[in-house]
Amino acid sequence: MRNFFALSAAVLILLSLPLQSQPTFAENFSYIAYDPANEPYHFPKNSQNQGILGDILTAIGKITGDTFTAHYFPVARAVYLFDHGLVDIEPGINPEWRTSSPVKALYSIPFGQSTEVVVFKQGNKISIKDPKALFNQEVGIVRGYSYPKYDAYFKSGDIIKVSNVSEALLLRQLKYGRLKQIFIGLQTRLYEQKNHPEYRQFEIGDAVSNLPVMMRIQPSKAEALPRINAAIKQLLANGTINKIYQKYSYQLAPENR
Repeated sequence: MRNFFALSAAVLILLSLPLQSQPTFAENFSYIAYDPANEPYHFPKNSQNQGILGDILTAIGKITGDTFTAHYFPVARAVYLFDHGLVDIEPGINPEWRTSSPVKALYSIPFGQSTEVVVFKQGNKISIKDPKALFNQEVGIVRGYSYPKYDAYFKSGDIIKVSNVSEALLLRQLKYGRLKQIFIGLQTRLYEQKNHPEYRQFEIGDAVSNLPVMMRIQPSKAEALPRINAAIKQLLANGTINKIYQKYSYQLAPENR
């Protein structure tokens, strides 16, 4: 009888091993958070909010057992650090924005959509169905951001690029008339209107980009990609990612859009 109980205990231990050993595959990943922050995707370092991308990574970690630690850098510096292997993940990226990178990065499945729009100071709105509509005009963009349909014209000087370190500062430049138009994310526009009612007078123009976004991952972390993808699928299916986006959204009434 004693041998029977000993055997049973051994079987139970063996059966429990896969569950107990699973956390040993978990890792701590460093990820890029922008500084100055581009709310609502990233918030300042000491904020109570992580932002959309930090919240999504935290939700992934609850499924995979991984942890994700934010490292704060300006956009251009963050891209440089990723390209030199000094940070593991650049969240919320589309491959078209990183075509000039020397790194053959891995990408997760898409978890969201990035719609970038042109926003005008009141009274300056024009139709932009073609980049040529902006020839010889100044356009504010975040330094380090890429707009595939427009990058060649920025480089040639046909469109005059005015760079700033964050979308929040671009909106301020628009407010004070230092710029007539800027390129920013639609999600950012909706969020900033929540905290700055005076921004509701700005006029939204055409979309300049509408692309799916993914987690950009260092090739050295390839073994983590399947479990990250599986977690994203689960979070999309159960509505968690949609709730995170909605948490940081502010919707105008139709007559004020």
